[in-house]
Amino acid sequence: MRRRAAIAGLLAVVAVGSYSSALRNGFVKEDHFNIERGRAIGSLANVPALFAHDAMWNSWGDRYDGAPVDTYRPLTMTTFFLEVAFFGRTPAPFHATSILVHLGCVLLLFAVGRALGVSERGAASGAVLFAVHPAISGAVHWINGRSDPLAVFFFLAALLAWLGRPARPWRGLLVALLFFAATLCKEVAFCLAAGLAPLVIRARPPPRRLAAVLRSSLPWLAGGALGLGARLFGLERAAVHREPDQIVYALTRMPVIWLDGLGSLLRAHGDMQSSLFETYAIVPSWKVVLGLAVVALMVGLAIWLWRRQRALFGWGTATYLFAMAPIALLTVDEGWSGWGRYLYSAAFPLAIGAGAIVFDDLLERVTSGPLRRALMVGAAACAALLGALTWLEGRAWFDDRTVAMSEIADHPDVSVGYAALAAVEDRDGRHEKALQLVDHAIRLAPKENFNHWSARARALILLGRRSEAFAAAHHALELEPADQNARYIHALGLLEAGHPSESAALLLELAREDPGFGAPRASLREGARRLGPESAFAAALHELQQGVTQ
Repeated sequence: MRRRAAIAGLLAVVAVGSYSSALRNGFVKEDHFNIERGRAIGSLANVPALFAHDAMWNSWGDRYDGAPVDTYRPLTMTTFFLEVAFFGRTPAPFHATSILVHLGCVLLLFAVGRALGVSERGAASGAVLFAVHPAISGAVHWINGRSDPLAVFFFLAALLAWLGRPARPWRGLLVALLFFAATLCKEVAFCLAAGLAPLVIRARPPPRRLAAVLRSSLPWLAGGALGLGARLFGLERAAVHREPDQIVYALTRMPVIWLDGLGSLLRAHGDMQSSLFETYAIVPSWKVVLGLAVVALMVGLAIWLWRRQRALFGWGTATYLFAMAPIALLTVDEGWSGWGRYLYSAAFPLAIGAGAIVFDDLLERVTSGPLRRALMVGAAACAALLGALTWLEGRAWFDDRTVAMSEIADHPDVSVGYAALAAVEDRDGRHEKALQLVDHAIRLAPKENFNHWSARARALILLGRRSEAFAAAHHALELEPADQNARYIHALGLLEAGHPSESAALLLELAREDPGFGAPRASLREGARRLGPESAFAAALHELQQGVTQ
């Protein structure tokens, strides 16, 4: 018992120490919309509504109801609501919670490794590897990436209960409820359950094999059915909508994504992906073939070991392939970023497998005492180095500027990083620099991106180049009629073109859509002051104020 407590303490020190740099970081990227400017996050009374909407509802209302890929994550969003209620909108408590969730995953992974027959040292080393690996650090350093660690936490808790002996009816209920909770954190939980097939289907099954497999799978099926039911209830439709040609497009990217994920894990680098769409817009055929060959090798090795009662490696391979496969669907559309958060859900069984290989296989064959000690010192030094790299990765997540600069450094041929940096320059008053960056982004983009043209319109309007700004906003609206910023600048253009009624109506619509977007309200006030109390602007402002008081 004392030894277990010492291992838990070591894991806590390693995990918390590796991510302690996150405590100094602020809100970045979608954190601003989910937490800082969330529409409903200020009241716990809105929590039940999270279970009836997608994850975008708090930020954008029903604007993404028709999105081709839905994100139903009510339990993850609930944690954000609770943190705002207890701590306000200060970043440090959010980062601390993410670190604690990661620590919980590390401790559960150690326990699962032991339950699967891995030695104490092997399970501890695998948990340490998972705790400190920089390739998955984006899931912890980025607050909005918490959905993956939270889903893994509940999944590992369910797996630990499922592996418990002796079997009891209450264990099945606990597994189902914990897995249900995992599905409410992120949809990747369904993929993690599919990866359990090598553990469920044993190489030497007991008599009545099918009945045993079904009985063993029942808690997972029940929890998954609850998760799917909640998802269909909340979204009222299927979660993914793809045309046949889009599915073919995604399938051709899948082997490359598997290959790149393994490359990130081996290089121990926290890749900063700003656009999966642009990164995988063109994939060389040799890389597709190489990816398929590597996957075939992994699967063949896993089957060979599974037949020799080493189901752990089959679990690791299956989980990795199932968890990373859906990322291919995200390459079809613009707007999806991130990499480490996806690897987080795919890598934890591989970490335990690596620990078992080093300490249960390799070291067991080393008879020389000095050599064994040297190998253990080397493993400890490697863990310390990885922990230091993860701590340094935290600097990339300090603010929006450091994130954008890191994205550009990792992927200089992807336009989205430059557009993100342009937004920071605009915010800081360097509008000429912002315009240069966004023009470079427009040149790099593989196809026209409405966000880039909207950003160009914003930079131009702030520079006083109004006619160019109105033209850029018009082009952005041709690409995406719902873009908020472009509609606002278009409203200003309508006023300048002598259409005050249309301008006031559009500004009123924007102010109602997003109360946190203050520019339309300010423009209504300014228009009412300039054009007088009988103007369309004054009427729109009065209508807006009446709606607020009601």
